[in-house]
Amino acid sequence: MKDDVVYMRLVNGDQIAARVIENELLTIVVEYPFLIEQKEVNGNPAINLVKYLPFNTGQILMLDKTHVIAFTSVSEEFAKYYHNNVQYNEVYVQPHTDANITHINKNLELAMSKEAKAFNDNLQRFADRIPDTGPTRLH
Repeated sequence: MKDDVVYMRLVNGDQIAARVIENELLTIVVEYPFLIEQKEVNGNPAINLVKYLPFNTGQILMLDKTHVIAFTSVSEEFAKYYHNNVQYNEVYVQPHTDANITHINKNLELAMSKEAKAFNDNLQRFADRIPDTGPTRLH
């Protein structure tokens, strides 16, 4: 299990855990990339894995090797943690993320349609106040 998971540090400082699909001369193609966040919780070190590209339609990422400054295998325990996170994300996180985005989109569309209607109503009230003088000629 551990042999398929790697750790990468990118030139921008991001630390990534992922499964390598292809390791070519100029590129690395990985699956299920997760950003590794290291922090302290109650004074103890903690590691959190966050989906690296949360809104992509696939789970594949191609990296230019010139952007990778460190690349190595991981411990058996970290590989297990990574695989558990992949499964958890697919079952619990991604469906809720998609549902939340759908809900937000519906609210935005509703707000935009109300604003459009209000704008048109105000425009019509303004037009109703202007007296009809008929055709005018400019001399």
